[in-house]
Amino acid sequence: MPGKNDFFQDLDDRLGRRNTPRTRLQLIGSVALMGVTGQSWGTEDADILEALDLSAEIKASLLELGGPGSDLAKRHGLYLEFVPNGLPLLPQKPAFAPLIDLEDLKILEVQALDVTDGIVSKLARFNARDVRDIRRMADIARIDHERLLLRFKPAIDLMQFDARADRIPKYLSNLHTVERDILLLPETPIDLPDSA
Repeated sequence: MPGKNDFFQDLDDRLGRRNTPRTRLQLIGSVALMGVTGQSWGTEDADILEALDLSAEIKASLLELGGPGSDLAKRHGLYLEFVPNGLPLLPQKPAFAPLIDLEDLKILEVQALDVTDGIVSKLARFNARDVRDIRRMADIARIDHERLLLRFKPAIDLMQFDARADRIPKYLSNLHTVERDILLLPETPIDLPDSA
């Protein structure tokens, strides 16, 4: 993750001085895609999926040391931002893998969301930055269409039982836009859950 490793190294060092216990961070969003692919492009926030086992005390330390406006954010041009666990569009068991470049950290265990699950998550917000990130992954041949469909379907199946069910048609439309305009493939017919 060129340019971003120093941020996590500095954060790890500062957490070590506070005797923070071993802590797992699960990156999603652009920084995760950069970490998995070795690519680099401008972004300011490192989105962290808010784990249920993350204590309020450790979360507060992480935000104090590496959140918006922190010394590390000013120094590295990157800050941590926590995303509530139920917010992103993800399969029930998202695929995370440790980042090899950051395996030597003493306190932090930094994992990144798999590229395909990262694309699925970007189908929810689907703003201009998300579309650019998806195009970048397509340009370097990191989108497997069949796997994308295999990961998208369980993500929307999971949503049919919560308050986001009415958004499923929009997410499907966003998937079709990716298929048609980025992957240059026909739109895949997908039956929506009855509640969508």
